[in-house]
Amino acid sequence: MVKMVLVRGILALLVVVGAGAAYYAVTAVDVNVTVHGCGAVQPPFTLPLTWSTKPDGGVARVPGWTVQVKGSISGSQETLAISGPLGLSHAFVLGSNVTRVTFDGKTLYQSPGVTAVSTSFDLSHNPPHNLVVDCM
Repeated sequence: MVKMVLVRGILALLVVVGAGAAYYAVTAVDVNVTVHGCGAVQPPFTLPLTWSTKPDGGVARVPGWTVQVKGSISGSQETLAISGPLGLSHAFVLGSNVTRVTFDGKTLYQSPGVTAVSTSFDLSHNPPHNLVVDCM
């Protein structure tokens, strides 16, 4: 009895993981990341994206979700926080050499100080997207 419940639980988990992988494969979009004067760029985490490097940035393949972006200043630390479904979120601390960040032409950050940013993007709409980071 216990073995059968365990087997059913494992099979259910595999179905959920498989369905999630299939959903990602169908809905994933590319975000072209271009950097000017910032040096090599590596993504801050590995999931849920894939990354391919190019000389001036890279291409991130991410789920086509709606994400919220919010800029903030805490003391001398400037951050851009991105949050999405399922409680996923990450705050990016902007280095002092970052002068501007744009996404699909919309300014998210402009030095000095964070531009008043509180916006959302539907990544499934009009891909691929473009993220540009300028540094001094």
